[in-house]
Amino acid sequence: MLTRTRRANPPASSSTAGRIWDAARWRNGEIDSRPKFAQLIKLVQQETGRGSEGVGPPRLTLAGAERKTALATIAEALASKPRV
Repeated sequence: MLTRTRRANPPASSSTAGRIWDAARWRNGEIDSRPKFAQLIKLVQQETGRGSEGVGPPRLTLAGAERKTALATIAEALASKPRV
């Protein structure tokens, strides 16, 4: 079983060590660029036919106005994507 170690005083983000620290935290799931990042990615995967919307606990699938806005944004992006 993996355990995460925490540093009491992480290095400043402007230093190289700080940037590595921030990257490691992001990689380990401690930082999302948005609170619902995983749910949005999973919704995009479902809408593009590359996966399902289901997410693992403690996350829940998007609902309500948030889901409606995300679906409208995805539809707009898919409609305007370049054909390759």
